[in-house]
Amino acid sequence: MTSPRPINRVVSPPRDELDRRRTPLEPGERLVFDLFDQQLPLEWEIYVQPHLNNLRPDIVLLHPDAGIAVFEVKDWNLAACDWRMEQQNGAPRLIGTNIEGRAFTEANPFERLHQYRTEIADLYCPALNRSAGLASVTAGLIFPFAQDEQLFERFGPGLDHRAPSAAARRYFTLSGASALARKDLDAIFPDHGRRSSWLMTPEIADDLRHWLVEPHFAAEQREVPPLSRDQLRYVNGRTESGFRRLRGPAGSGKTMVVAGRATALGEEKKDVLVVSFNITLLNYLRDSAARFGYDRRRVTWLNFHSWCKRVLYGADMADVYHALPWNEAHADVLDELLASAAAEAIESCPDLVDSYDAILVDEGQDFRPSWWDALRKVRRPDGEMLLVADRAQDVYGRNNLWTDQTMEGAGFRGPWATLDVSYRLPRPLIDLTADFVQRFLDDREITPPIASDQEELDLYPTALRWLQVSSNQLVDAAVEAIRTSIADVPTNGSTPASFANLVFLCDRKELGSAVVARLESLGVRVSHTFSADSRLARQQKLYFFKGDARVKATTIHSFKGWEGSHIVVAAGDAGGQRALSAIYTAMTRLKAHAGGSRLTVVCASHELEPFGRTWPEFERVLRDAPASVQTPAAGCTTIQQTTPRSSSSIGAGTSSSETG
Repeated sequence: MTSPRPINRVVSPPRDELDRRRTPLEPGERLVFDLFDQQLPLEWEIYVQPHLNNLRPDIVLLHPDAGIAVFEVKDWNLAACDWRMEQQNGAPRLIGTNIEGRAFTEANPFERLHQYRTEIADLYCPALNRSAGLASVTAGLIFPFAQDEQLFERFGPGLDHRAPSAAARRYFTLSGASALARKDLDAIFPDHGRRSSWLMTPEIADDLRHWLVEPHFAAEQREVPPLSRDQLRYVNGRTESGFRRLRGPAGSGKTMVVAGRATALGEEKKDVLVVSFNITLLNYLRDSAARFGYDRRRVTWLNFHSWCKRVLYGADMADVYHALPWNEAHADVLDELLASAAAEAIESCPDLVDSYDAILVDEGQDFRPSWWDALRKVRRPDGEMLLVADRAQDVYGRNNLWTDQTMEGAGFRGPWATLDVSYRLPRPLIDLTADFVQRFLDDREITPPIASDQEELDLYPTALRWLQVSSNQLVDAAVEAIRTSIADVPTNGSTPASFANLVFLCDRKELGSAVVARLESLGVRVSHTFSADSRLARQQKLYFFKGDARVKATTIHSFKGWEGSHIVVAAGDAGGQRALSAIYTAMTRLKAHAGGSRLTVVCASHELEPFGRTWPEFERVLRDAPASVQTPAAGCTTIQQTTPRSSSSIGAGTSSSETG
């Protein structure tokens, strides 16, 4: 059965958004896009620089009944460099010689195209019939500013290696400026007129779209964040003393206030220091500030301990930093000794240490009062300081350090400024998180999130699923939930969810490492922070950011302050308030989205099972259960195995994963 003829072509990102992307189209890419958009039948969907599991080809075409095509576009000037293909170790290599006569090697674009074809066929379209090889996926290399004759002369060996016959060259093409000027689609994409193929089905197209469609975060980066009246007041104003403490529940916009205030102060030509405890939160803050258009020259982003190190190095006291007892008392160094050393360095050498007009601290509940005191020493006269916090997310157990007396000594007067409305959490999750606070968190000063009066949020499709498992099932169940979660997301309209939106959170690095290893064995590229090597783990955190094209995985602690529309959480024993605060933090990372959102909690805590049973979807996964297991109660399901609900699942064509 063929798909109905569309009225308009599917283009992702939308045409009117292409010039507003953070990475604008090159001139040649625009020429090729315009040709395809103007000349191809409407059934061909166009995806520009899709994430595709971190491969990022320039253009992918998709026809639900006829096939798939992937193109690389090179704006190279062949006169500026002597490009050629040479045989090395039995394979063609791309060699260039610049105007100075120096030869160098570049990545072979034909091999990259071959990688695109094979991964699309093997990983992202598991239902694709491979009996005809790669004939269902066309690949093309286009040089918009080079003549076709030159291309075949210089790059012919690379093409011959991957397409040695005339039949193969129907599905692996090389074209240049001449074909583009003639609008010769027969040369650029020979199968452009095909209306159907026995190899291609709409179901296969559904599988692939999850990898191609633009992720939510990429579209959001082009928009200035909408702010409420209260949020704008804190972004654009300050107190008379310059000190402000701001609290609010998850989703109330605290982080956006920090990002917006940093931007506003930068526009006033003031020097700003933004500080957090977690390294990964800084990446999210920078992304958020980029949406406001912040001045990079004016804002410094550091986690607290990196700031301490910078202070000591700036004061020519690197020897003090290295003399700290890192190996014997690492926790003591991070909790007190490093902050104390930085404070002493500022007092001893104030002229050698950078000072700031404003110091903004996000996720302030992670901070110790002594850290705040150290930061105060680099505030310029008449400068300002902002402390933003949420007591419910006290995953390090530091709330009790901030007594009323400590707050007065920290420069604060009067009550907290408060943001009490959650603009991010889906409506169904707000009631569940309020129930969680009431049941499990002892701190009576915690204010649960309150629903906003934005009526459109009620219409955003949301799926909330709780899987109750035993501890030895956590890895299997988490992998299976990740594999199938995108396909299960409810949507408004026809736009599918993107795998690049998917985030996996867990309470232990060991659990995260096991899950990531399983995902990577399925061919899924993952941006994670689970390395056992502390230096590499720190580097992973520095490069962990929202715009990464891969599935993202990290600890709950490292994701504090972030948000996502498709989240899988794995949690073991929930003993103690800090562990319970971490689970609350993980649940409240979900963001409502018009395109649909989903939160799946895979939980091995018996203490939390009664709470899980209140969720819209609850499943109790049993290992080695009898074949005739009965449903225990209305709305609850006991199952022996969780299986993919759709072929649109990660690695569905290469492996399977049992949870029961």
